[in-house]
Order: sequence, then C-alpha cells, then structure tokens
Amino acid sequence: MKRYFGPYRVTRKLSDVTFEVEPVDQPTRRRKTRDLVHVLRMKPYHDPEDQADLFKDLHLI
Repeated sequence: MKRYFGPYRVTRKLSDVTFEVEPVDQPTRRRKTRDLVHVLRMKPYHDPEDQADLFKDLHLI
C-alpha cells in the first residue's frame, strides 16, 4: 500500500495546519472531490522531468 497519494492541488487553507485539496488529474465532468488534509500528511511535489533535468545538469545520469 502506498504511503502517499497524489499529486493534489491545495485549493484552500482552512487553518494553520488544515488544507482543502483536490486531485490534479481529476476529470472535469465528474463532481469535484475535495479532501481535508492535515499538514503533517502533506509533502512537496517534485516533477520527475524537472528532477531528470537537474541530474543531467549535475552529470549524474
């Protein structure tokens, strides 16, 4: 089982530790699904293509 799911887009900050999020790749025809998430359950998203470019620049690939 995956520990993290995503990516998600933060749609609203409800408090210092609670955010409303929605899936980035959500189909437009379906009803919007939004979840409330505690900040400890979140981590930054890093685009794999950007990371590959970084490694190429560092000559690690």
